[in-house]
Amino acid sequence: MGQHRQTLAAGKTLSTLAPTLRLLDPIEVSDALQFLWNLELDGLEFVPNHPTPALFPQEGGHYITWNDHTRKFIPLLEAPLPEETKMDQLIRWLEARCAYKHQEDKQACEAKQKSP
Repeated sequence: MGQHRQTLAAGKTLSTLAPTLRLLDPIEVSDALQFLWNLELDGLEFVPNHPTPALFPQEGGHYITWNDHTRKFIPLLEAPLPEETKMDQLIRWLEARCAYKHQEDKQACEAKQKSP
């Protein structure tokens, strides 16, 4: 019987993405995935959580009523770069936000962004 592998991105499996995902803040990852998938966790069940629609295009040209919490997700609604998957885009976005789990990783990231 063949080995079952879960592929998350082009040529990448959970085992290749796990080291990167382990460094990131699980709350930030969860927030982004809940927004992208229009789901939220209610107890042990996923329930629909659609953003409030807008009559006219709002920020980013999207028909969503943004608030202080959801505004940060606008870049995730854009298409990923040609050579990346949506999961790659999500990780790139989280890294750009310095959304790391450990404070020392977050501080190193912020210092790197401030240096010329």
